[in-house]
Amino acid sequence: QAIQGKTAADGDNIVAGIAVLAQGRLNAAQIKELTPLVVDLARKKGIDEVSAFTLASKAVNGNAGALKRAGIVVDESAFKTDAYGATVEALRSSVGGFAESEGKTFAGSITRLKNELGDLAEGVGVGRK
Repeated sequence: QAIQGKTAADGDNIVAGIAVLAQGRLNAAQIKELTPLVVDLARKKGIDEVSAFTLASKAVNGNAGALKRAGIVVDESAFKTDAYGATVEALRSSVGGFAESEGKTFAGSITRLKNELGDLAEGVGVGRK
């Protein structure tokens, strides 16, 4: 929800994406570091968050081609010795900070408001059970 509050990304999609990362070999600290970068990837490339998390999961698990197809350049030599580190660096240098910057624009602010209203509506719906 903290990321949703700063970006135009939907919190529910972020949670679903984190579940994709959790299925891999990442620990909680790695997931926490990678999550905002993957949201940046999704927002910059115009793909849904779950797809972006799937690409990142494939990359940290040894498939750099997944990110390359999305236009992210990965250092091949670094990737061979540390796929996670090379993935983080590739995302940081290519898309790092994009989602938060987008969230500060007028259009991003409107999307953030829509997401928050959607969460409010979901909360009200839960209260009716």
